[in-house]
Amino acid sequence: MDKLGDIELFVNVVKNKGLAAAGKKLGMSPATVTSRLNRLESGYGVRLLTRTTRKVSLTEEGSEYYQHCLKILQEVNRADESLSNKTGQLQGSLKVTATVDIGKQMIAPVLAEFVADNPGVTAHLHLVDHVVNIVEGSYDLAIRFGGLADNRMVARKLADNRRVLFASPAYLEKFGWPQHPDDLLKHKCIGMARDDLALNSWHFDHKGVKSTLQIAPIISSNDGSQVREWVIQGYGIALKSLCDIKTDLEAGRLVTLLDDHNPDYWSDRIDNASDLFAVYPSKNYLPLRVKKFIDLLQLRFSKS
Repeated sequence: MDKLGDIELFVNVVKNKGLAAAGKKLGMSPATVTSRLNRLESGYGVRLLTRTTRKVSLTEEGSEYYQHCLKILQEVNRADESLSNKTGQLQGSLKVTATVDIGKQMIAPVLAEFVADNPGVTAHLHLVDHVVNIVEGSYDLAIRFGGLADNRMVARKLADNRRVLFASPAYLEKFGWPQHPDDLLKHKCIGMARDDLALNSWHFDHKGVKSTLQIAPIISSNDGSQVREWVIQGYGIALKSLCDIKTDLEAGRLVTLLDDHNPDYWSDRIDNASDLFAVYPSKNYLPLRVKKFIDLLQLRFSKS
């Protein structure tokens, strides 16, 4: 019996919330997944999962077993890493999550370079414009804008950043430059959304005088890269991180607006709220492959 393989299968079923999804990830047929889970439960004489046609959920015994399985797989990864340290070769998987725009422009190329230089490493990049739970998603690393709100996490700064209003030269030639935040009410604004929540409140701070503008977007998206593309194409004005549009500014495709009104301000901001960080779970043991990848990211961002 492949006990370690069964443990990995069980953990994948729980994480992927289904037998078919777990089987697809591991290259197994649904019938094989079902058979191995039945064998696992039969061997212990307990039901670990409650299964319906729509979902699976952990039983009380299954929940306790799941936590033990996570620790077992972590120890196996530690053993692999220990041997890798001795041979000087990086081994294992690297699971990274990042926002879509910075992920496509900066993280994806560096990750591909890292895997090419370290054949023993396999990587997965998950791009999404909302904050994911690193622990529940079993991510090794998250690339995030903003200060650290969870003391279970560790953050290493990758780059200074601030939020900026921006538009294309073609749009400004046609519709004119806004001189004050209130002028934006006469302009075409492009909005961002997060988890179906429209982010239509734009905050400003001009010489200590704070204000908030409620925009009415002509178009919006939960994909930050799409918002940037619409602005480049001349459809309107948007608010995003400077890191996301730095290349476009240097190429002259975009220009920033109302910089003296500090559009980076918002009412509930925390320290370093806009800067870019590499965030990972706080623990005594950090896999060498994760540390080396963060080192490479810091090197690349220092040169950008």
